[in-house]
Amino acid sequence: MLFKYPAVLYGLFFLLLPILIHLFQLRRFKKKAFTNVAFLKPLVTQTRKSRSLKKWLVLLTRLLAAACIIIAFAQPFFSNPEIETSKGDLIIYLDDSASMERQGKDGKLLQEAIRELLEHLDPSQTFTLFTNKEEFPAVNKTQIANQLQRIKATGVSLSPEDVILKANNLAGRESQNTQFLWISDFQQLDNESFPDSTYTLQTSLVALKPQESNNISIDSAFIKDKSISETIIEVQLSADNETDKPVTLSLSNTSSLIAKSTTTINSGKGVASFSLPANEQFIGNILIEDNSMTFDNVVHLAINKNSKVKVLHVNDSPSDFLNRIFTADEFEYVTTTSNKLNYNLIKDQQVVVLNEVGNIPTALVSQINSFTRSGGVVLLIPPSNQHNYDQFTAVSSSEIVNQGNKITSINFDHPLLQGVFNKRIQNFQYPSVNSTSIQSNSRNKILSYADGSPFLYQSGNIYVFTAALNQENSNFQNSPLIVPVIYNIGLSTSNKQQLYVGMDRQTAINIPTTVQDDQVLELTRNDVTIIPPQRAYDSYVQIETGQEIPVAGIYDVRNGDNVVYNIAYNENRIENTQNTYNLSSLENVETDIASVLIKRNENALESTLWKWFLMGGLLFLIVELLILKFVK
Repeated sequence: MLFKYPAVLYGLFFLLLPILIHLFQLRRFKKKAFTNVAFLKPLVTQTRKSRSLKKWLVLLTRLLAAACIIIAFAQPFFSNPEIETSKGDLIIYLDDSASMERQGKDGKLLQEAIRELLEHLDPSQTFTLFTNKEEFPAVNKTQIANQLQRIKATGVSLSPEDVILKANNLAGRESQNTQFLWISDFQQLDNESFPDSTYTLQTSLVALKPQESNNISIDSAFIKDKSISETIIEVQLSADNETDKPVTLSLSNTSSLIAKSTTTINSGKGVASFSLPANEQFIGNILIEDNSMTFDNVVHLAINKNSKVKVLHVNDSPSDFLNRIFTADEFEYVTTTSNKLNYNLIKDQQVVVLNEVGNIPTALVSQINSFTRSGGVVLLIPPSNQHNYDQFTAVSSSEIVNQGNKITSINFDHPLLQGVFNKRIQNFQYPSVNSTSIQSNSRNKILSYADGSPFLYQSGNIYVFTAALNQENSNFQNSPLIVPVIYNIGLSTSNKQQLYVGMDRQTAINIPTTVQDDQVLELTRNDVTIIPPQRAYDSYVQIETGQEIPVAGIYDVRNGDNVVYNIAYNENRIENTQNTYNLSSLENVETDIASVLIKRNENALESTLWKWFLMGGLLFLIVELLILKFVK
């Protein structure tokens, strides 16, 4: 016989109290003188024995009644070995994605789920629990209670396929005897249907239902426009349902409120904007007030004051048109001719432009190749006459073709041109060339001729024009395309102003600092310190970051004791939709955790005996009453 609550059995020790009381409080008979008691002696002896027997019977029935009641509260049962074997192990998946912050009947869905687990899990049951970021193998309710209560909703989510795969991996070879309890709101993040199989796991789905609410969210923030004097930040909002109330947004830095803006939600969308001084550092956030979900009420922002990009222009052309693009406010621009070039300057640059250099020495080619391997950007502009640019692997042929051609095609999807055009224009004043000096079949074209061959293409860190840009050969210098193209090439080695990084994916960020051989950059926030994957180049360090961030917010990038950069991290907004999977065609779907766990616990018992012990306690109380009434 086993007990569901064995600790209650300690109450049996209290049965000693009535025994002790009985022993010390037995009624003593007093002797009294009488003339002749000979004929009374047999009667007195019989009465004293019967009274003593009655007291012991009453004590015994009371003890048995109390013992039965105590055992009944301990809930005894007999275990069935066959059922216990089929019961197998228990694996629980607790969805802690951001959508579980929605309000349920008695609080947030995630906290409701944790409360029900702690209330209805069998204390003796060993199980494995995993969330979107954590695993708790082979634990019981007592061991995991504190950790469960500290679980907070995160921006990390798992697809149904990932959940099934992880559960099967945890079950291992015993998956056929493993019960899988899947607790989630089953939010649908794509157009795929819910899987109809969880392999060999005995799965029970608990679909938690949120209360109806109108969640208002800050979806994104980005730099819409930037001038010499100001930077315009545009904020996009969304709502589940239409609302007539205006939404107030607050822009704050680390210490104070800077500005407020109000917008309205129309057709589920809203837009607001803020203005900040140009070329100044800003660390802060944009906040709205909304009680439905909290993770999407704030977006953290970090604008770093950019260091100037170092550009070396090796120019053998009679004119220098690049000095009008690489201006002093954003670039450290140095120009020289090929015969006066100091090769030691190359490693300290971020961008090197070779403009109409007819004869490139082998030593310069070696320096350029080393420069690109270290992350530097190179722009090749060939001359109209004979050259040897084919020494670079990015150039397949240096054949000169004296045939005019128009530049008619723009690759709007190329990263170099993202954000340059408000719309995809088809008809514009096409620039042209009189001859081409480089022939290539590169597929990574940025600008193309009418015949489909490239005018500007990219090969790794090398950008290549296939024709000379001097006024005699081309009118491209007069085209509106030249400024954004050359300007963005100059900035391609540095970080464009990215206000924040998503925590759902890895993002490469170039940090404008240098490190020694044994140094690494660290991300820090309060007591959190993270060393991200990184690679050092001559003038910057590239780090890969995003998914390892535990909490959204502003993180300092430290080089030793110095803060050299700031990065803002925000959780993915995809979790704030109300789309859920249709589970109506699936079996074993419940809406509360208690019903699943209670059913599981009942199935583990062959017979529960507490009712019998309770009836036994009542029976002994009745026997006691009968003894008191009829036994003399």
